[in-house]
Amino acid sequence: MVYNVNGSIGKPICMFLEGFDMSGELETGNKLCEIVEEASKKQTQYNNHIYCTVTANASNMVKISKDHKLWHSARNSHNANLLAKDLLPTNISSKLNFVLKPFKHPDQQHQLLSNGGSRVCLAAETRWCSQQDACVSLKSNTTTIRKVASNDEFAKISTSVKCLLYDEYFLSQVDYTISLLDPVSQLISSCQKSESSVADAVELWMTIQLPDGHDDKLHFLEKWRNQHL
Repeated sequence: MVYNVNGSIGKPICMFLEGFDMSGELETGNKLCEIVEEASKKQTQYNNHIYCTVTANASNMVKISKDHKLWHSARNSHNANLLAKDLLPTNISSKLNFVLKPFKHPDQQHQLLSNGGSRVCLAAETRWCSQQDACVSLKSNTTTIRKVASNDEFAKISTSVKCLLYDEYFLSQVDYTISLLDPVSQLISSCQKSESSVADAVELWMTIQLPDGHDDKLHFLEKWRNQHL
């Protein structure tokens, strides 16, 4: 992909130059450098200058930028998800899904919606900011979920789930997670926009701040921020 920041009416544009089939080949650093070299030949054709590669952080990927003297940028949304993973309270993901999963069942979901609740959202294993969505889902539905869970005639909810629904420490972790992941979620959302450039992403990483009271988590933020500066 060639990303041109000088598109029409000041809006950046993206252009697909060429794809490479790596089936059956090892993705060594040297092989990837050959691909970049081949793609670079087309930059003059479109009056562009390639200044940056955006890849994963694997050593074979980073070698591309070093050998071609290009600026290397990690995948911003992916690294932001890894930051979210580092920030999460211990076991919050498993507890969230343990509580919410029974209410994905058609019968429980019907009761939830009939009582004024909304469909619950589970936390995904590989998308760590989905934990915030799950927390918001639980918080907005807590009263209704408790009501449905208490009606054994319609919902056979385990005692363990019912206990967590009234566990003040667990519910405080839910609030904590929503607050802590909010700036990371905003960063991911901005980086995933089609008009977002590498420079935009770097600015977002430079300015992102955690909410007050989370100084013990700042070293995680600095670790991932430094990969983009």
